[in-house]
Amino acid sequence: MVNYCIRNLIIIITFFLFTASSISIAHSAPIHDFNKAVAKAYKFYREAFFLLKTDNHPVASIELEKMVIQWNSIIRNFGPTPPEIFSNDQQWMDTLNSISRAISQGLDESIEGNSKKAIKTLKPIRKILSNLRERNGVYVYSDTINKANAAFKE
Repeated sequence: MVNYCIRNLIIIITFFLFTASSISIAHSAPIHDFNKAVAKAYKFYREAFFLLKTDNHPVASIELEKMVIQWNSIIRNFGPTPPEIFSNDQQWMDTLNSISRAISQGLDESIEGNSKKAIKTLKPIRKILSNLRERNGVYVYSDTINKANAAFKE
């Protein structure tokens, strides 16, 4: 009888521990989904930036078109319901929309063949994303790279 009670107690405790850990993992997943989506958009940003620096605006425009599609998906999927860590950020939608405007304007400038202007328009995106994360206590690998780049410039 005692062994039966202990076995049932272990099963119940294991169930509650598993359930509790599953809930916290499911609850925190959106930040990972958001970071993954941003990283995908940022890949297009880096490619376009490199191509614009070499004045290859036709191919840069293709990368920026892909970025527009990806960023629109981010706004659609995360804009109305941000990951919990961003949920109290009063600038959340303004930040997402300002990045969207910069991408669209940079794309237009790239299509027009104005690589220098497109670079100037797109450059702040990196800082805007970094500020978003910093405001909300989020830290990703690219923030380390940004800090290292800033240190090299000093």
